[in-house]
Formats: sequence, C-alpha cells, structure tokens
Amino acid sequence: MFKNYLLIALRNLLRNRTYTLINLLGLAIGISASLLMLMHIRQELSFENSFPKHKRISRASLHEWAKSSLPLAAELEKNFPTIEQTARLGQHRTFDVAMFEEKHIPVGKGYMADQEVIPMFDLEFVYGSKNDALTRPYTIVLTKSVAEKLFGEENPIGKSIQFGGMDDLEVTGVIENLPANTHLNFEYLISMPTQYDWLDEDSEESRGWMSVYTYVLFRDAQAMQEAEKEMQEFTYQFFKDRGATREELASEQAYYELHPISSIHLDGNREQEMGKNSDKVYVYIFSALALLIILIASVNFVNLFSTQVIKRSKEIGLRKVIGARRAHIFWQFLGEGLVVTLLAAALSLLLCMLLVPIYNDLAELSIQPLDLLRLDNLILLFVIVIVIVLMSSGAPSFAISGFSVMKAIKGNQLPSSWLMKSRKKLVVFQFAISIFIVISALVINGQMEYLQNKELGFDKEQLISVRLYGSLWDEAVNQREVFRNELNRIPGVVSIANTSGFLGNGLSVEGIRLVEEKDEGHEYSMRCIRADEGLIPTLELQLLQGRNFQPKADTSVVFIINENAADALNIEDPVGKMAESSTNGDKGEIIGVVKNFNYASLHYEVDPMFIEYRPTWVGTMLIKMEGSDPQQTVAQIEDKLNTMLPGTQMLYSFIDEEMQEMYLAENNMKKMLLMFSVLAIIIACLGLFGLTAYTVAQRSKEIGIRKVLGASLGSIVFLLSKDYLKLITLAFVVAVPVANYFLREWLQSFAYHIPMIWWMYTLPGVLVLIIALLAVSGQSLKAASANPVESLKDE
Repeated sequence: MFKNYLLIALRNLLRNRTYTLINLLGLAIGISASLLMLMHIRQELSFENSFPKHKRISRASLHEWAKSSLPLAAELEKNFPTIEQTARLGQHRTFDVAMFEEKHIPVGKGYMADQEVIPMFDLEFVYGSKNDALTRPYTIVLTKSVAEKLFGEENPIGKSIQFGGMDDLEVTGVIENLPANTHLNFEYLISMPTQYDWLDEDSEESRGWMSVYTYVLFRDAQAMQEAEKEMQEFTYQFFKDRGATREELASEQAYYELHPISSIHLDGNREQEMGKNSDKVYVYIFSALALLIILIASVNFVNLFSTQVIKRSKEIGLRKVIGARRAHIFWQFLGEGLVVTLLAAALSLLLCMLLVPIYNDLAELSIQPLDLLRLDNLILLFVIVIVIVLMSSGAPSFAISGFSVMKAIKGNQLPSSWLMKSRKKLVVFQFAISIFIVISALVINGQMEYLQNKELGFDKEQLISVRLYGSLWDEAVNQREVFRNELNRIPGVVSIANTSGFLGNGLSVEGIRLVEEKDEGHEYSMRCIRADEGLIPTLELQLLQGRNFQPKADTSVVFIINENAADALNIEDPVGKMAESSTNGDKGEIIGVVKNFNYASLHYEVDPMFIEYRPTWVGTMLIKMEGSDPQQTVAQIEDKLNTMLPGTQMLYSFIDEEMQEMYLAENNMKKMLLMFSVLAIIIACLGLFGLTAYTVAQRSKEIGIRKVLGASLGSIVFLLSKDYLKLITLAFVVAVPVANYFLREWLQSFAYHIPMIWWMYTLPGVLVLIIALLAVSGQSLKAASANPVESLKDE
C-alpha cells in the first residue's frame, strides 16, 4: 500500500509541475533560512558548554560591574563551605605585542591568572605541566596559536618572552586554543603572583578596586543557588569596614551577585566585560524569525495544497465509493505532503551549503558548510520537516479525507470545510508577517544610520588610536615633543594626543571630591580619562569654561570636567576649585569645563567625567588626520615609526570603526532582517502566484464571457486582483500596531533614537503591495489577453 501511495504522489506531483515547483522553492527557502538561524541560535545557547564543570561555575561581581576586588575570592571561600575552588583573572596592564628575540607579534587579550583557573576550566595542555604552570612569579602560559606565531612548531617551555618591554616571563605551558563559544577571551595567562609582585600592599587589600574577574566553583548547582540567596548579607559584611550601611548598599544596588557562566554571554552586558556579549532579546528575535519564515512557507503549502483539491475531488469521491476509508485518504495526502517536504529538505541542504559563507559574514559566525551534515544538525532538519508536514499537510489531509462522497464527485465547487474557509485568513497572516518584518528592517536600519551620523561632540572622522608599548611608549611619552615634531612633518597629520584608553570603550569609574567638602565625605563616582594637552584639540572638544592643559604651567595634577560632572558636583563655576582623586589621593585644580561628548554607546546618556592631566599614565596615542586618502597617511606614519624604531609594530584602529563595534548585535540584526524580509516577500509572492494561477484557471470561462460582452483588459485585471488587494490591505492593518509596539520598545533601549514616523509604516506596506500585485498581475494579464474562444469552447 505504501508503494502505491508513493507512486500516486509522484504522478500527481509531476502532473502539476508548476504547483510542485512553487511548493518546493517556497519550502526549500523557508527550511534553509530557518535551519541556518536555528544553528545560529543553538551556537548562542551553547556558550561555556565545552567546560565540563560549567554548570557549577559562577562569576561573582557587583550588580553593574563584571569585575570585582582582589580580596573577594578568599572571603568567599571563608564564608561559603560549599565552594570547592575560586579563581581570578585580572587585566592589570594591557599588552598587545609579544616580543621574542627580534619578533614583535601582535596578540589578543591576556590576563593575570590564579593557578586554579587551569583545573576549574579544565584547560588542555599541549606542553608543560598543568599542576604548577602559574604558581611562580614571572611565568606565562600561552595558547597554541600564540606559541606557533612566536616559536613555530618548537616546544617553547623554559623560553622567555616580553610584553611591551616589561619583565621577562618564562613560558611554563601551552594550552589548546579556547573554543569560539566562550566568554573567556584570552590568548595568554600570566601568573597571579606576578601581579602581586607589581602591586603595593594597599592595592592588594583594596576592596573597592574592581580589578579582577572572580570565578567560583561550587559543590553542585543547588549549593550555587543557595549561596546566591546569602550574597546581600555577605556584601554588607565584606564592605562593613569601609563604613557601608545596608541602606546605602540597597539604594545603590551595590550587592555582589553570582552569575552562572552559562548566562554571561546572553545576560552579561555589564561594565568592564571581557568582550562584547550578545543579548537574549536577539535570541528571542531570531527564534521568532525562524518560526515566522517556516509559518510563511507552510501557509503557502496549505493554500496551494487546498487549490489542488478541486481538481482531485472526483478522485476522492470515487475512492470512497469503491471502499477507501477515511484513514486511507488521509495517509495518501499526508504522504504526498511528506514527499514534497523531503524533496524541499534535500534542496535546502544544498542551498544552505551555498549560503553558509554569506550567513557567516552577516552574523559574524564561523559555521562550516560540512557542519550541516553533522548528526545533530540532521536531527534538527528532521524536526523542521516533521513540524512542516504536521502544520501544512496533516491538518489539510485530515480535512480532505472528511469530504462527503456527493460533494466530492460533483467536483465543481470546493467542499465546505474549515480549511477552505481559512485560505484568505492564511494569506492575510502571511503578508502581515512579511510587512511586519519589512517595517522592522526599515526602522532598525534607520536607527543604525542615525547612530552612525549623530553629532557626538567630538570629531571621530580620520581619527586613529595607536597602542603604545615598549620603545614606542618611551618615545611617545618621555620624548613626546621631539617625537610629535617628527610625526607632524607627515602631510595629513593634524594633531596628536596621548590618553589612557580607547575612546568609545568602557572607561574607568573613579571617585573625585571637592577639597572643601572632604570632611563631609561627598565623593562622586565619575568616568575618568588620563591624558596630555593634545586630547582636547585632537578630539576637537569644545571648552565652555577655563583653559586646556599646559605642560609648562601644569607641573602637578589638574582636572578638566564635562558639563554633567559640573552638575553632579553641584557648582555653577567649577573653574578654580580644588578637587581630589580618591584613586591616588592627589589634589589638583579644576581648570576647565568641556561640552558633553558621547565617548561610549548611544544606548546610554553621557556620564559625568573628569579628565586628569597625567602625561605618563597613558597607553594610547590618538592621531587626527586630514586629506582625501587617510590610508596613505597611515602608511606614511608606519614608515616613519619603522625608521625611528625598527621592528616596532604599529597597532592601530580607526575610532569610528571602534565605535561601530559597540552596535555589533544591532548591526547583525539589521542585516539579518533585511535578508529575511526579502525571503519572506519572495516566499509569500510564490504562494500568491500559485493561488492566482488557480483562480484564473477556475474563472477562465467567466473571463471569456466578460470579454465577449465588452469588458476591457484593465477591468478584468482589476477583477482578478481586487480580492488580493483587500487581503494585503487587511494584512497591513494587522501588522502596523504589532510592529509599532515592539519597535517602540526596542528603540527605548537607546538613550538617543529616531522618532517613529508615519512613512516608516506606509512605505513597507506600499512596497509589499506593489510586489504582490506584480506577482498577481502577470497571471491576470495573461488570462485577460487570452482569446475568449479558447476558454469557452470546452465544456
């Protein structure tokens, strides 16, 4: 019987090639898009799974901060007996270049690390002993990729390297590269005893200096949950000696929390994260998109499936007359749907392999085409096929099998059923989804354009940041006047500044107080930049009060603050007031006020900030350029540095590109929505094309009679198109309020965002309507142009 059903299914599919092709294309596109997106989602949800103990590991940090203080780990072990181990990763200094003999190799981030990091995360060693690799001062463990860059295939154990001209570090281990699906972002680990050797005793014991990431391994997951309930009391006891009260901690939400490491990637956008994390909101969005694309493709299937019923109604009636039971009819039509879906699934695998490189570029992933043939992905494809078959073939097959014999044999009208009555509703649903996706793509694209073009309060164009290290740092900082004179001779170089960090990234938050208010304890937490006199002219910051730094006059610490800092300090005329930094206790005069400028993500308002004159506390050189070819100027700067400092690597980036990195998730979503809006419209129009072809075939005699009676070409086209015009208009009415609600909620996540304007709704609606009418009008024009004799001669 199965063989008979299969033969009938194949004959019918070949007999109706147009409908089969439309179904295959629609389903294949839908399955391909959904499979790629589900693979993307699964990768997002798989972070930290490669670490065997990941379910028992948490990161301890304050509410808004990823980092914590050095003494926290020891205090946690004292207070929670269910803790098996703690481990810390601390980035005390930033190194970007590893030096071995004559080699200067750019590398990624590295951290100071406790020995306990190795067993906690089960780091796999290629060379060296995992038992004591990070126990001694001035030792380092490299990832395999960095070791190969420096030493090739040679075993590097016992060799010494330097970072930025600092102390020699002995290589004691080489570990396998970390997997892509982890928030841990390092290429080397320096032993924590090295950091303690560099620090003074006050820094070691400071409970307010957030300098390390503290990880905690619990006995089991339940112990981790129970410890979380006690963290508020623990925080109070931890900070009690600093005079903190429970009320202050509660009002500032300054409690330590335990964040399971598996949740950090999707729920870890705190201050000073190791890198840019994703957001669970976008996982929900991608999941919804995958489902919506499948639904659109399935709606096509349902509608086109039902259009074939009228042609086969007599077949159904005759089968019932000769004894076929309802179950036989059901399995026959379900089998036909399964055959189409399986063929579409096979075609989708080929499409996916072709689309994977494009999708990787859009979503910044590293999926390999052959990954599609892994068992888990094939199982995922099988699940998608089953869902489609049940949605698009199961219910219709059940309805078809219930047709009465008499109505089926008449064959001139669609038998009455919920399936046939739902066809128009399904078209509305399908196009409502398409319009919703297009509106979303348009609004998100508009917001991203706004973020790129908004006036930030400083000029980010043709501005590069150069990492200072080793001899380059020495020349740029200690010999900066001579050094800058050399660089300023290069055509295109306008100005140069040294600063403590990259603008646009998360800046340090430190305390500052007015000296006359010291006894009253008024300390304000603000963003902090340390820089020299070149910062304000290089960034073209606007001085509202006071003056810029002056090297000859400012022989001690002085401060420049922004507008919001002046408001926070509650002083109308801050210039001339004395302030004190809580970080080092140095006092200095406030000599100027600059206009607020957006140095960080536009998700947030500008924070209060002070700029401290510290020409030697810097690690970045900013170079402002002009001219039509900035890359040529950069090349000339590189040549000059190579002449002055042979072997030095110029590690640079454009500030505007750095700032774009802050909107990585949003940019990815924008690109994904643009792609999926196109796919949604294509799939929906394929179905509309098929429905129109069926309608034209059913009404061919009516069209012929109208033409004989004098109907014009335009009136016939309008007759055949007006029903679809009504359906798409209704879809627009349904889609607009839904899109309005969700997009307004999304825009509220930005402190600065575009307004929602009427044309953002109408333009996508009109666009989808025009494309849909083009799909309809082709068939309508063909029918309206046909010779009426041909349509009337057959009974």
